[in-house]
Amino acid sequence: MLVVLAILALSWDPVTRDCRGGLESAPPVYEVWTYRATVVGSISGPDGDLWPVYQRTTADVLTQTTSLAIADPAVGGVVAWGEPVAVDLAGNRSDGGCP
Repeated sequence: MLVVLAILALSWDPVTRDCRGGLESAPPVYEVWTYRATVVGSISGPDGDLWPVYQRTTADVLTQTTSLAIADPAVGGVVAWGEPVAVDLAGNRSDGGCP
């Protein structure tokens, strides 16, 4: 079976300042939520048609770069991702308030 992977490149602007406007002392880690669903079988629906059965997985991907490659899903599968969240060394998150 021939499997073809396509790379989906996500990119965003790097975080250079903290929530108070000061310069970050170290580059943050970026957390990106990902979701993947793969067809693992099928069931018969009420009208007799076959409906797909999915196995899903979610993960938080951590990276220090401002781009991320996500492999293309298998035929019939889906992949999704969330907004990148910057997390600095102190644990402050860009999706939270300023401490």
